[in-house]
Formats: sequence, structure tokens, C-alpha cells
Amino acid sequence: MLGWLQPTNGTLRYPLVTASSHPRSGFRLADLTWVDAANLLGDGLPVVIPVASASRAHGPHLPLGTDRLVAEVVAERLLASLPVLVAPCIAQGFQPAFMDYPGSQHLEANTFQALVAEVVEGYLRHGAERILLLNNGIATEAPLKLVAQDILHHHGVRIATADLPRLGSLGLGSRSASVDDLDERDTSLLLAIQPALVRLDRLQEMAADADDEEGMPPDGTDEPRLLSLRRPLRFTPEEREGGVLNRSGTTGNATAATAEKGEALLAAMVDEIVADLRLLWPDL
Repeated sequence: MLGWLQPTNGTLRYPLVTASSHPRSGFRLADLTWVDAANLLGDGLPVVIPVASASRAHGPHLPLGTDRLVAEVVAERLLASLPVLVAPCIAQGFQPAFMDYPGSQHLEANTFQALVAEVVEGYLRHGAERILLLNNGIATEAPLKLVAQDILHHHGVRIATADLPRLGSLGLGSRSASVDDLDERDTSLLLAIQPALVRLDRLQEMAADADDEEGMPPDGTDEPRLLSLRRPLRFTPEEREGGVLNRSGTTGNATAATAEKGEALLAAMVDEIVADLRLLWPDL
């Protein structure tokens, strides 16, 4: 394990941050020097790595950076509750369903998996033994499962993953995550986190246009509601072969969103992750 070796003459060369000096709170790795990072990694603090797109369409009313904003707020609340190290967000995502909307960025699956794997391996190389991927995406779930399996195979380390869209369902009346409520969730979260970034005027336009089913897949398209089969989706703002026409980029009823729901979602997500991390790593 990499660790910063202290001088043996009784004099500290650097005033080091240690886990024992802050037993109930964590740190942002980007705020630390490499010396402090080495010391805290040597102390065994878990590394939390947010994985969330910094540029993906969420309809005409939400910023492209919604996924990253949410993941980073959850990470901040985690470090306020637990002695963890929060790494910089991996902000490039695998987002094939939204790649046609201007501003949205998308990496091919192999590229995305290689990126995440190399970031994880870097922390393992520097002494991390416990890692949590804080995933704020649905399309990214499958690639991240493969990354976790590969890390286990090649390094013998079982990293953990928290899929945020599937957590905190009590905040939306105990419903599980689906494409139908994504915009209600995301809009509620942004109203709680950064309300100034939500275009409320466009939210009202969407309510007025609720009968325009083109903007509300999958109900408003000719896509059949399959009970047990699954096919890939690629939403498009204009006609495209193989695409599902969705002019607004909205997936669900965003007009049902409230800041109160967003705060309830955040609190429930954080509580669930904290509880599981304490079960997984009882010393936290």
C-alpha cells in the first residue's frame, strides 16, 4: 500500500491531515495535497467516485449538466456524514439514447468502460482498498457492472456501486425508477439543488402541450409497451431511421415535480447509501 512515510526524528516535515482528526466527516480529494491524499488513503478511507454526465439532454427546461450536479450534491452529503474521500466526477458518459440532442455528449461503451476502469485502477495503485461508484445514470448501469467484474477479476477487489436513479423511491411515492418518471425525479432534484437553473416558463409550456404525445415517450410513440422484452432506445428531436421521435427530449411528466419531492429524494438516497456503506464497512 502506498503511504506517506513520516520522518523518524520526531519532527513532522508536513502537517498531515489524518482520518482520526476528522472521524465523522470526509474530504474532497481535489482539495487535498498529494501528501494528505497519500496519508488518508493509507488510513483506509473509502474513495467515492461520482459517475455522471456533465452534458446530456433533459428536456427544454433542465440544464445539460443535471446528472453531474445531482451526483456531486449526493457526494457532498455523503462526506458530511462519513469519513470518505470524494474523487472528482467522471463526467463523460455512455448515453446512446440522447446522443442526437445538441450539446449531449456520448462515449461508446468500450471507451466509457476503459475510462472508468483506468480511473479506478489509479486509486487502487495509490493504496485505495474500498471504492464506491456513485452512478447517476441508467444507461451506464450495464457498462459499470462489467467494469466492476473486470476489476474483481484482475485485481481481486470488489468495488461497490450505487445507482442513484434506483434509490430514494419514497420521495416519489415508493415508485421504482423507470423512464416514465425520470423527468419528475430530475426536475424535483434540480428544484431542490439549483432552482435558478430550472426554466419554469418552459415547464408551463410543457403542461400546456401535454396532449402533444410526441414529447412524452414511450406512451406518445408507436413503441409497444412490452411486458418482458427489451430493446435499445434512441430518442431523436427529428425524424431519424431507427429513432423514437421525441422533439422535447423529455422522458416523463416533469410538471409533477416539486422542490419538496427533490429534497425528500436526496435525503432518502443519502440515507440508503450511508446505511449500506455502514453495513458493508462497519468501521465507518
